[in-house]
Amino acid sequence: MKQLKRFISYVILTFNYLCTLFMTVSAYRYLFIVAVIVVALVLKQNTHLSLMSSVLTNPDPWG
Repeated sequence: MKQLKRFISYVILTFNYLCTLFMTVSAYRYLFIVAVIVVALVLKQNTHLSLMSSVLTNPDPWG
């Protein structure tokens, strides 16, 4: 539970940082990078989402 609170506060801090970044730069690529990092962290913590991570790394498994 404490870890979850820390994670949420970290996300809020990151969001505030990105908002200030957005004022100065076109920050879409930064948002994308942070989104990828957050998704990777969440997938690392939730092993039952490993299937989703394999789909993300290999978007066309049938190709």
